[in-house]
Amino acid sequence: MTSLNSKYFHVTISGCKNLTLQILTIRAPSESPNTDGIHIGKSIGVNITGANIQTGDDCVSVGDGSQQINIEKVRCGPGHGISVEYPDEEPVIGIIVKSCSMSNTKNGIRIKTWPASSRGLAADLHFEDFVKKNVCRPIIIDQRYCPYGKCKAKVPSRVKISTVSFKKMRGTSATRVAMKLGCSRRIPCQNVMIRDINLTYTGSGSTSATTLSECANVEVMVSGQTPSKVKISKVTFKNIRGTSGTAEGVILLCSSGVPCDGVELSDIDLTFNGAPATAKCANVKPTVTGKAPTCAAA
Repeated sequence: MTSLNSKYFHVTISGCKNLTLQILTIRAPSESPNTDGIHIGKSIGVNITGANIQTGDDCVSVGDGSQQINIEKVRCGPGHGISVEYPDEEPVIGIIVKSCSMSNTKNGIRIKTWPASSRGLAADLHFEDFVKKNVCRPIIIDQRYCPYGKCKAKVPSRVKISTVSFKKMRGTSATRVAMKLGCSRRIPCQNVMIRDINLTYTGSGSTSATTLSECANVEVMVSGQTPSKVKISKVTFKNIRGTSGTAEGVILLCSSGVPCDGVELSDIDLTFNGAPATAKCANVKPTVTGKAPTCAAA
């Protein structure tokens, strides 16, 4: 099936059960807004395989009420990538996206919820085996998504995101920050796994291929990949006090290949829900002076 130059979503799947779509071609100009290739909502047991999608918006978007969705062998680009979105309604559970490629997209894989949302759940979201070429923001969790600036941005999202994995991602990033996980400060993300991520930066004026990650209100489990060869030494954290959004107020996860040295914790006084925050450490033995959490093995 081929869909060309739709003025809005090309394919909408709503209220469906046990549906399979195979071998699709979808095309729209890269500057055309709201031309999602495939949008899924309030459906159970949807399978999509073998799609070539070029649009001005999301190649595939998965909305509220979607459960047991399998997406594989999708070629995406140009477009805004593949997104799981939770505006304010039914849970999103059991999404598997694998063996896909992206080229020249404005986003890669994106999980997004709106601020000031009602309580909700997005869980069991798994993304594996992606090849990415010149992709902006290849991996994103954004719980402050507000596309038109009319949200209560200061009120945190109440959607709980849990049991998420990003595995076997390789290729190039058009932005220095290749992974940005921005979770709700009210309900931090839980059980997020990162494994075998190998993305290099190819932006203009680049003197280094190293990509960066930014994380907030999330505990990330990292495995796979060759240990970093960057040596971190002579780092001091002093006179830090207040409240932590997670039980672990201090997380020091250093390379097994080149452990951190000369790390000092001095007068760190953080609490979580009224109790002292803890510390998680790996491949580092910080010097502690004054009050500071005791490191537990990661």
